[in-house]
Order: sequence, then C-alpha cells, then structure tokens
Amino acid sequence: MFNVSYQDPSDTKVLNLHSLDNTIIPKLKVQFESSNPSLVFNYTSSNNTLSAQITDNAKNPGDYDGFVTIDDSKTVYRVPVLIHVTKGTLEASQNNNQISFSINYPDKWSYAKISLMKAGSHDIKTIGITPQDSKTISINSAGEYWIQADIKVENETDHAYKILSIDHVTENYPDIEEILQIPIKQTIIIFSIIAIAVTVSLIKRR
Repeated sequence: MFNVSYQDPSDTKVLNLHSLDNTIIPKLKVQFESSNPSLVFNYTSSNNTLSAQITDNAKNPGDYDGFVTIDDSKTVYRVPVLIHVTKGTLEASQNNNQISFSINYPDKWSYAKISLMKAGSHDIKTIGITPQDSKTISINSAGEYWIQADIKVENETDHAYKILSIDHVTENYPDIEEILQIPIKQTIIIFSIIAIAVTVSLIKRR
C-alpha cells in the first residue's frame, strides 16, 4: 500500500527478496502498471532489496490499483499494490506507548475520526480530533499499525492514510480488551443495564 498526498506526493516501500536456493538474485527488471497512468514509478535494487517509489504530480485524488512486475530472467512476479492519493496528509508520531496525530489539509476542516488498527489484528481503536484539540491512542506492543482519518470538510468527508512502524514500546501496559477479547465500552454498558434491571426488580419485590 502506497499513501501519497498533496503535501507528500511520494511514498517509498522496501521489498526484501530471497531466492529459493539462497543464491544472489541477478539483476532485476522491474515495471509498474496502474489504473492511474499519471503516477510516476522509480526503483533501486541492491543486496536482494528492492526500493520502490510512487509519485503523484497530477493531484488526482482517489484509490488506484496497480502491479509491480519483477522479472529475474527466470520467473516473472506480479505484486499487487494499492495507491491512495489524498488531498490531506495524516501524520502520526510515537511517544512511549502513546500515538499522537495531526492533519494537514489544503481546505478548512472541522473534525476528523482517527482509526488505528495493528496489522494482523481485528482490534480497532478510534478517537476524534479537531484543529484545536488533538488526542492520543495508547498502544501496548511493537508492530505495524494502519491508520485512517475520516476528515470532515464542510458537508463532505475526505480520507487520509498512514502506516506507522513501531520498533519498541517503552511502557508496556496490559490491554484488557486484547486479553479478554471483549470491548470494554460495550461491557460497561451491558453491566449497567443488568445492574439497573436488578435494582428495578428488587424495588418491585419490596
């Protein structure tokens, strides 16, 4: 997945390549195909590593499919890619176990819903931020996190995306939701309803 925006028109991903027989990979022939012909593709390869960069200079927002074709003279590999081209730029930074967010947008925006999900997990954490009020989301482990911002701009909703790699979390607090696999907010609501029902029942018995 490549995320490019008006402010950051280029995104780079690194692919680590490994041969089946552990030999040195020969010189590669790499090509790029996309549903958006205005996207510019560049790459460099060295020491079994392929660095691919996609740039959008046309400022055509949207989601585009594509393929990176890798030819090692013996086999041709087609790697599917998804390219997000957005007006706004979503920034995320880590401070110990807290992730903070900011949005750069060319027009005036009033609110943004931030959704954060760890790769390989179904746990999604959300917060709401405004240009005047920013909040953080706590994390409890290293890994790759996928972030989406739903940005309210007048009567429309736009989107921005970010992939954040966390190598280390200093303060590793246990996450009750992850341990129990039960959403805390929904659990509190259920227990509150049960408590009210029990209280009403006891009052009626009296």
